[in-house]
Amino acid sequence: MPYRRLPKTDQARLKSLKKAIAIEKMPMNEIPVPFRLLTQAKAYLPVFETLVSQYNMTFETQVTESKKYQNMLKNARMYVSHFIQVLNFAVLRGELKKEIKGISHKMLAQQLKELQDDGIIVKQEYSEISPKVEYILSEKGQSLMTILFNMCTRERENKHQ
Repeated sequence: MPYRRLPKTDQARLKSLKKAIAIEKMPMNEIPVPFRLLTQAKAYLPVFETLVSQYNMTFETQVTESKKYQNMLKNARMYVSHFIQVLNFAVLRGELKKEIKGISHKMLAQQLKELQDDGIIVKQEYSEISPKVEYILSEKGQSLMTILFNMCTRERENKHQ
């Protein structure tokens, strides 16, 4: 008997199963497999199709949720990064923009606005010949410093393990 490779994907398995069931249309004396096996294959085909579609839907959901999670994680990292940039000292807006590479002006302004709305930083504007803006940690922001330092320390410790 020649070597036959087994199908490796669910779609290939479905296709093989459908072809095997199509053998039933042959004359009874020419069918190469037992009739009982054909009946079992017919009963199994809709179950397998349902399971494959459920698996595909679950996989798509997982991919979508993973993308959402990655976006939330990216935003959280950016939020913490901005917070750390402002920690303990006033930072000129131009300096902050140079420190964080690959961020648009709009995104930077949005993140700083969120920090300001949350009461973590205070915005100070100076009306000089060349306008200047500084961001300073509020009391609430300073109270979060120990938490952030502990988080950073724990992350470094866990990274090396």
